[in-house]
Amino acid sequence: MKLNIDIKNKKGSLYADVKQLVEKGMNLHDKEWKDKFNTRHIAKKELIEFQHKQKIEMEEQSKTKKNWIQKIIEEQRKTKELELEYRRRIEEEERKEQQKVLKIKIIFSVILGILIIIFVAVGFLLGNVSGDPDSGWYMIGILGICTGLGIGSIWISENKSKKKKYKY
Repeated sequence: MKLNIDIKNKKGSLYADVKQLVEKGMNLHDKEWKDKFNTRHIAKKELIEFQHKQKIEMEEQSKTKKNWIQKIIEEQRKTKELELEYRRRIEEEERKEQQKVLKIKIIFSVILGILIIIFVAVGFLLGNVSGDPDSGWYMIGILGICTGLGIGSIWISENKSKKKKYKY
């Protein structure tokens, strides 16, 4: 330990080797202090290393768990995408089928409309030509009118077996 005092400048400095002072004081108090200190120091160092290893293992487990959760989320996302693609495909097929049914309904309606016009025209014209109010030709005209009800039934009826709701 060194002590420097400068009276003119009113400054002082103290230099001490703390390590030597501590060792000297400890030697006076206990002769085996170095062994005890080293034992505690090594034990503390091992404990810190052990805690560090545990922390690293916990982080790795956390990362593994996060990766596992991410994989599950990714699988769920892929499953939802597949379900949406399946729904789109089914809806597209249903739309095409509805267009086909609509075309068929239109064709049948046109054919029935032509038959109605023919039956009504032929029935009432030939009924008037015959001059008999109870003529069978009038029945053909009425049959044409009844055929007109078929057009309404075509457009009112729905194919209930095709109206399935898909649940996912």
